[in-house]
Amino acid sequence: MVKHTVCNLKNEKVKDIELADDCFDTLARKGLVFEAVQRYLTNQRQGTVDTKRKGEVSGGGKKPYRQKGTGNARAGSTRSPLYVGGGVAFGPHQRDFEYAMPKQMRHAALSSALTMKRKDGELIVLDSWEMKKPKTKDAVKFLEKLGATNALIVTDAKDGDDAVIKSLRNVKNIKTVPVAGITVYDILRYNRLVVTEKALQQLSEVLS
Repeated sequence: MVKHTVCNLKNEKVKDIELADDCFDTLARKGLVFEAVQRYLTNQRQGTVDTKRKGEVSGGGKKPYRQKGTGNARAGSTRSPLYVGGGVAFGPHQRDFEYAMPKQMRHAALSSALTMKRKDGELIVLDSWEMKKPKTKDAVKFLEKLGATNALIVTDAKDGDDAVIKSLRNVKNIKTVPVAGITVYDILRYNRLVVTEKALQQLSEVLS
């Protein structure tokens, strides 16, 4: 196990703890990390774009003109893609872009991202972070002392009512998530990863 410093909100060292090897000292599998990020971004796509086919356009039930003798190309409906206002040929339609990734691969990708963050010196472990009430100004001051003005903060809160989450939800370059909401994409996106000691234990239990 690797040792890591635990500090308080004043950026003072409190103690050293041992990090689980299978979470923070594993082989960094960049291929899995890449695939996890691609999956996350792909799953964000809405896929709601849609165009009407010939059979979905209203009107055009009557043959526009007789078959022969007009000199025009024969036509059976004004809903044809050849007409303005007609259907669209080979246009985009609604689809679901989401795809799954096996649990072991997801965990391996997450462990790889956490290991990379620790080795780059971008992991900050707090003994605790509790606020009696939401106060953005105080929360931002804490982060400035930690040198984490561009950071992903992982708390041990189980829902969105936590005062820390409320204090920081509108701050630029800061994102707060519970342990269940952590993603490889967010870990790599921000310069610092700030984790409370309780959240670290929960994370280790999930990945162990």
